[in-house]
Amino acid sequence: MRRPLYQQVEDTLNAQILSGRRPVGYKLPTENTLSDMFNVSRDTVRRAIRSLKDEGLVKATPGVGTVVVRNRPEMHKPTLKRLTEHLRDAGLPLDIESVDVDLREPSCAIREHLRLPAGERVLRVQRTRKIATRPFSITTFLRARMGRHRSRLYQ
Repeated sequence: MRRPLYQQVEDTLNAQILSGRRPVGYKLPTENTLSDMFNVSRDTVRRAIRSLKDEGLVKATPGVGTVVVRNRPEMHKPTLKRLTEHLRDAGLPLDIESVDVDLREPSCAIREHLRLPAGERVLRVQRTRKIATRPFSITTFLRARMGRHRSRLYQ
């Protein structure tokens, strides 16, 4: 399945920024020029640029244009609070079902992702909520030593 046009434009610009082809300080072409380059509408270009702004890669200033301000994406840490706010904003009823916390040996994939040394365990936090009466679960894995500082949040 093909990605939407704005995502294709975003992907191309993102790759150019991350590769250094469009370095920090580089002023992107105008929306009209980008529309012509990609053979898409200005709305499509605006949507792609908005996504790049949301990632912290570019900054748009009226009368100046859109400038590359970072050559790597900002690290966003998704939080349950942001997700729940989004769901509530959408008008969905949201109830907490349960929170389960345990200390365990991580899978190879989790160990690699968290760059854990051999023998280090992880804190698994599983939150189950009901969204519009349907169960929804989020599982988070934390370094065990990090979890000791945060464990009181889940009690």
